[in-house]
Amino acid sequence: MTFEVEIKEAPNNGTVFMPVGLESPPGILVLHGSEGGASGWSHMRSLWLAQYGGFATSICKGSPTGLFGVSRGAEQALLLASLMSESKSWVPEAVVAHAASDVVAGPFVNTGDETKEGKKPWKWRGSYEHVQPDTPIPIEK
Repeated sequence: MTFEVEIKEAPNNGTVFMPVGLESPPGILVLHGSEGGASGWSHMRSLWLAQYGGFATSICKGSPTGLFGVSRGAEQALLLASLMSESKSWVPEAVVAHAASDVVAGPFVNTGDETKEGKKPWKWRGSYEHVQPDTPIPIEK
């Protein structure tokens, strides 16, 4: 069964994709890859998820039911779920990670003027300590 989808803009360049006719669909936070959120791929995936009954969004207030990430977003989904479970905070009920790495990747730098030296790809609770490049991401808990 597929649903019609209502699409709304959210703060901070976010978009919400809501299946019409479902009272409380599961919330899915969609994390884009290194192509960036404005490329359209996250919107396409969010629309697809909403057509099949998920409340999909690229920006989230509160705790979503699941995380859906592709490429760099898949790394972020695994890392977030792992760090949240270690800190005994919220843990997603489901994580979909397509083309993810099992270690923290280094930063992507796409200009000739910058180097990777000293750059960090992620920060967790204000610190780089647990998210250094090449740190294994504990996938199974």
